[in-house]
Amino acid sequence: MKYTHCCNCALLIAVLLAAIGFLETAASNEHELNDNNVDVLIKKIEQLKAENNNLKHKIKQSNKLVESYDSIIADLKESNRDLRSANAETASDAKKIKLLFETYINILCSEKCDMEVKNQTELLTKPEIYFKYAKANKTNELQGELVKLQDQIKQDTKNVEVVKKLLQPKNSCVTHKPGEHEIEVPGLKPFKVLCADYRVMGPGWTMIQQRINGKEDFQRDWNAYRDGFGSFDGDFFLGLDKIHHITHSQRYLLYIYMQKFNNRESSAHYSNFRVGSEADQFELQSLGVYSWSGLKSDHLVEHMKFTTYDRDNDKLDTGNCAKDHRSGGNADRMRPHERMKFTTHDRDNDKWMFDNCASDHNSGGWWYTNCGVWEKNGLLDAYKHNMADLRESNNNEIAQTETNGKKIEQLCEKYIQNSEKCEMERRNQNESLTKQENCTQELIIKSNKINELQDQIIKIQDQKTNDEKKKFEEQKTKDEKQKLEEQKTKDEKKKLEEQKKKLEEQKTKDEKKKSKERVNCSPIGEQIIKVPGLQPSEGLCSGGHHWIVIQRRINGKEDFQRDWNTYRDGFGSSDGDFFLGLNKIHQKTHSQRHELYCYMETYDNTWYAARYDNFRVGSEADLFELQSLGEYTWTNINGDQLRVNEHMKFTTYDRDNDQWTDGNCANVIRSGGWWYTRFCGWCNLNAKYFPNEVYESKAIHWYAWNTLKKVQMLIRPI
Repeated sequence: MKYTHCCNCALLIAVLLAAIGFLETAASNEHELNDNNVDVLIKKIEQLKAENNNLKHKIKQSNKLVESYDSIIADLKESNRDLRSANAETASDAKKIKLLFETYINILCSEKCDMEVKNQTELLTKPEIYFKYAKANKTNELQGELVKLQDQIKQDTKNVEVVKKLLQPKNSCVTHKPGEHEIEVPGLKPFKVLCADYRVMGPGWTMIQQRINGKEDFQRDWNAYRDGFGSFDGDFFLGLDKIHHITHSQRYLLYIYMQKFNNRESSAHYSNFRVGSEADQFELQSLGVYSWSGLKSDHLVEHMKFTTYDRDNDKLDTGNCAKDHRSGGNADRMRPHERMKFTTHDRDNDKWMFDNCASDHNSGGWWYTNCGVWEKNGLLDAYKHNMADLRESNNNEIAQTETNGKKIEQLCEKYIQNSEKCEMERRNQNESLTKQENCTQELIIKSNKINELQDQIIKIQDQKTNDEKKKFEEQKTKDEKQKLEEQKTKDEKKKLEEQKKKLEEQKTKDEKKKSKERVNCSPIGEQIIKVPGLQPSEGLCSGGHHWIVIQRRINGKEDFQRDWNTYRDGFGSSDGDFFLGLNKIHQKTHSQRHELYCYMETYDNTWYAARYDNFRVGSEADLFELQSLGEYTWTNINGDQLRVNEHMKFTTYDRDNDQWTDGNCANVIRSGGWWYTRFCGWCNLNAKYFPNEVYESKAIHWYAWNTLKKVQMLIRPI
């Protein structure tokens, strides 16, 4: 398929944010969330919601105000059309009078006729002077009314521009200079766009697509067109998802600028551009009213005959230019694409039944119909030029009215020289004047209507002034309230700091009081131990440095193959083998930080020691989990064998909590209660006691040092 017009075009597409609404964000102070200020924060959030609703209501009122201005401008256009119609009737009457005058001047008058004309001229001098001055006064009145109308139109134009500036959004290219800027659009995180100043259309345009050098391949897949590609300094596409959110945040204008390689330029302009979401296949939902702008340079060729699709007058030997190339001057080439879904080479959403337009024609992503390609002959913003056209029309009508008056006066001066025929013509002229007076009366009626419109505009401006005054008072009240809240916040913060200081002082006192209740294992021997959550109980103190013995194996008289309840409550005697009890160990190690000291001695009287600086055991609800050991140090050995048991739960022969899938370590190996792993562990200080040295896994052991003769586990607070 050949694309005669678009193949030589470099396209630049921009979207301008239309002045439909504005967004204001309410800022609030951030406070630390706690029990003292949560109610205050909730009230502030409710206030912000209420203010947000008020802002939405004001936006709706502003939209209504813009619609009212649009209606006023439409009425002014209608008045201008009526003025043009009246002027056309006046011009038609002037042509008729001129035709009659040309007929009269061809009449050959004799000397007698000349004398009669002269006599009648003397008779008609005074009435004609009166008619002349009356006509001049009427013309001056009409000119004055038109000048007033022109001034009013200028003032209305200024008012519309002021409203546009007030309603311009603050987060778009309308408020930015040309270049890269970051904007915020509801539903997306802030992202960068390229803002442009586009020739006759002025600044404030957001570029959504640019083709200037062909370095970017536009035959991309769906995801690439959805997210965007290219760079702002060359060819790029902003991304369909961003374009969707932008065009759905408010109403937008679309401006398409095109330039051929012979530097011919054209543009197209649509008043309501909107693209759907990905769920809608990024459908081109709306274009709005179309207008266009032709080529800026003089591309018309002299001495060429006019050609249409049904009348071939061009100099092309191979066909008809208008028919073959469909090159109508102001055709709306984008209109067939409206309501079409977006298609890429990997996502076929077009209406061509035979294949995928983007894939088959290698044409890039687009809103295809049946693979047709339309040339985009431009558009100028008709709205911007309506007021200028209206002012120019009024000036032309004033000049035309003055010209018609002068022509009528000249014709009358000549007609009065043509005797009785001239008198008849003068009566016709009076009738024409009557028509003109009727036209003047209609102009006066239109002027009254304009005055009524002006009164409506003044009322709207007064309402706007009152709203701005009210808003200023509300902002002032809000600022005063904010100052009071800030002062209140400072007072509350100061009060919280004082309370915090008191709590810290009380905490220090409580800690000092608790320190007095902590166990003090001096002298050595059985002492009463106070543990939070338990009744005071006896404990064995050792070493004179606040050590508490929690387990001891010295003679094997106590069997450590006990059930769950026995290990929970403790067993044995302080003068031999014993176990303090998991519940007491849990309460003690959770009351404050403790370190663990494991003393071990073999049958050849060699001793070893392992030390951990943060020993902690969980509650029965946690199955007495070995929750922490801390940092490891040693004496005479270098083997952190207890580390693999960290975070293991306690197991007895009647309570299987180990990770061995084939059975219960305490039951199968008969190694006593312990924090077993899935391999039953590398060490076990609660295993079976042997009077002589053996090498069995069920004996008391610390990895390679099997059959330990003596073992003690001690803890003390840090």
